[in-house]
Amino acid sequence: MSQQVAPVPPIPAAPTSVPAEPDHLPHDIRELIPYVWSWGDWRTWALLAAAILLLAALLYWLWKRRKAAPPPAPEDPLLVANRYLQGLTPPHPFVGKAKSEYFYQLSFGLRRYLELTCGFSATEMTLRELRAQLQALPQFSTERKQDMSRFFERSDLIKFAKAETSLQEATESHEKILLWIKWWNQTIDTPETGS
Repeated sequence: MSQQVAPVPPIPAAPTSVPAEPDHLPHDIRELIPYVWSWGDWRTWALLAAAILLLAALLYWLWKRRKAAPPPAPEDPLLVANRYLQGLTPPHPFVGKAKSEYFYQLSFGLRRYLELTCGFSATEMTLRELRAQLQALPQFSTERKQDMSRFFERSDLIKFAKAETSLQEATESHEKILLWIKWWNQTIDTPETGS
């Protein structure tokens, strides 16, 4: 007798789609779910209100800090003019236009100092007007007035008429002006009795 061979069951075909994941993974682990912003959600409005309040507080703090800082006090113009004259030095090399420019700066600095201490517009005056004002100043001796008039005349000649000068004359003129300023700072309220 022949034995009958049992038919081999057909091999099932591979699944074409992945089965859906269950709602609960093992050990209750779930995927991250992104937060969906919604204008109807109270948390969105709370976060927005907190951000606005923080921004307003920061702006108020910055405004108060800026307002609380006092502005720097303006510097005394007399000190500025004094520092300007102290800081002038003849250029090296002392030639050409640099010579006339240096004497112009010396003259302008002294005029500015006169303007601040004596109360007239010395920087805008002609040499003739400046001489007349100098003669009217009671605190200067006659010799001091003449010395200053000579300096202003000489500096105008160097600046505008291109008169010849030297480094020695520039240095001596600067030193003389600094001596005048030193005297001025000490005795500006009292008339000068000597030179």
